[in-house]
Amino acid sequence: MIFAPVTGAPYRGPVTAGVDAGTLTGKVMCGYQGWFGAPGDGGAFLNVGWRHWTRRQGGAPADGTITVDLWPDVSELGARRTLTTALNLTNGQRARVFSSFQKPTVTAAFSVDAQLWH
Repeated sequence: MIFAPVTGAPYRGPVTAGVDAGTLTGKVMCGYQGWFGAPGDGGAFLNVGWRHWTRRQGGAPADGTITVDLWPDVSELGARRTLTTALNLTNGQRARVFSSFQKPTVTAAFSVDAQLWH
């Protein structure tokens, strides 16, 4: 898996021989929207605290501020790859979220995508 830096520069990495990179005809384009984050997640270039989880840029998740339509099931990620919020789930446990800036989480997301496409 290749993790390209955020530079705005054209991709200059490995390519597959015989693929016409000049057109999207006959291809499926996929992407990863890595914009969810939290304090201490390693996303230093966007060090603004909680990102994309709440209506308040950088503000911690709280009642009435959540912007996601469905709360993510992060049970497969484990405690080391998730971050605890101040919110409680209906079972009384603290709500945990993922960060798009942690490589194991991104790798897991791409693994799921690959399984869906095969």
